[in-house]
Amino acid sequence: MRDRHLNGKPDPLPDQVAGAFAGSGWFSAAPGGQQKKKLAELAPLVSDASSQVKKLVDEELPALNKKMNEAGIPHIIPKTEEHRRDEEMARTQRRRSRVARGG
Repeated sequence: MRDRHLNGKPDPLPDQVAGAFAGSGWFSAAPGGQQKKKLAELAPLVSDASSQVKKLVDEELPALNKKMNEAGIPHIIPKTEEHRRDEEMARTQRRRSRVARGG
């Protein structure tokens, strides 16, 4: 199982996780020994990355936003999945409207 780029650096974590699942028959059979070993290696890395993202969103981003507020700069607000779905729905409706108008 490849987990390094040709330059010798590790693949990005999402690529490593995807690689551990790819071609393993994961959805139709239990993972084999090599996949279990790789997933066991990746589990703490994923957990650590998740903790870092949570800290960034829960602590560091609000602190940055506070400083930006004090400087009169607009907030950075991460979009929720619901917000992304709403935006996609609006884009789809705009496309349909343009098509209906012949544009």
